[in-house]
Amino acid sequence: MKTLLILIHILVASVVYCEDQMHVENLISETHQINQPLPYTQILMSWEDPSAYTALDGYFMAFNQNSDYQLDHTTITGEPFTGKSQLFNCSGDDDTYYFHIVPAYFDFNLFEYVLGQQSTVGPYRIDTILPYNLNVVAPTITSTNPIDLTITAMGARSMCISNSGFGDCQGQWPDLTTYNKWYLADTEDGPKTIFVQCKDLAGNPVETAVVTNFDQTAPSASIMLSEFTSDDIYNVTIEFNEEIIGFEVNDITVRNGKIVSFIPDDIFPDQKYKIEICPEWEGLVTVHIPEGITRDRAGNVNTSSSLTLSYGSYAVPALNVWGIAVFFVVIQISYLYYTKIKDANPTTYYVGSAIFS
Repeated sequence: MKTLLILIHILVASVVYCEDQMHVENLISETHQINQPLPYTQILMSWEDPSAYTALDGYFMAFNQNSDYQLDHTTITGEPFTGKSQLFNCSGDDDTYYFHIVPAYFDFNLFEYVLGQQSTVGPYRIDTILPYNLNVVAPTITSTNPIDLTITAMGARSMCISNSGFGDCQGQWPDLTTYNKWYLADTEDGPKTIFVQCKDLAGNPVETAVVTNFDQTAPSASIMLSEFTSDDIYNVTIEFNEEIIGFEVNDITVRNGKIVSFIPDDIFPDQKYKIEICPEWEGLVTVHIPEGITRDRAGNVNTSSSLTLSYGSYAVPALNVWGIAVFFVVIQISYLYYTKIKDANPTTYYVGSAIFS
């Protein structure tokens, strides 16, 4: 009979312990929020003792990735923890963790710990892994603004693009998009650095920078006479002020002559060329490169260039564009002078310093 009473007492005590609010109170994380990724490698949990029971020896707890984990006599070991906060080390790539805790007291009749009501809280998302494989592609050289910017990054969710430095986005971190139009702040010709930073949901950052060369200056060519051979061949050099794309012999116009050879330079094959011109008859020979027949690597089309030469007994010196302009100005002035003299004296005509009767 006494044995039966003892067993009833033990069972009643266990039931009272389990049902009379035998669970921790104010269970929270001091460092993390539920279901929000954070990059912190330590998580601090805190709680208060059960308010309605004083026979307490401590707590059994577990911190793992199993939301259904049960603390019972098959999973608890050792002595209960007697504090009211605990710090756990953790890491992961947006992994979820749960905290489980149960109050306990030691029953000397059963010679074991009697467990209260288990509390489980979570998920806590731990992300300590940086985004990776960040790749930013910008044009090597461009004449347009905005430019095309391609951004890819594994594990990233937001991005910050800046002309001045990493993270300089005035708090604006839009969602990561692969294809972007980006305006360069400085539109003077020259190299421009673009700073790109990406973050994952936990705020882990990764960054890189790319350089694009901004060029809105049109390419131009200088045309120079190198040599006039005994074979009545003009050796002419054409040199652009920068590398160009797609310049061919058919892009050159020659009046009163024909091109017999077109040779790109050995050292600067996309910038400097040598041509041989054979005049067709005595007089002016003009070499002309029209506007817009070629372009530089930024897409700017060329300006026009010309050179005029004299062949045979035609006594006009070789003239470039400015020389031609001056020549025609002199002709115009002479004509006006001739007209004035003619009106004053119908029988005598002056052209420059010559007198015709």
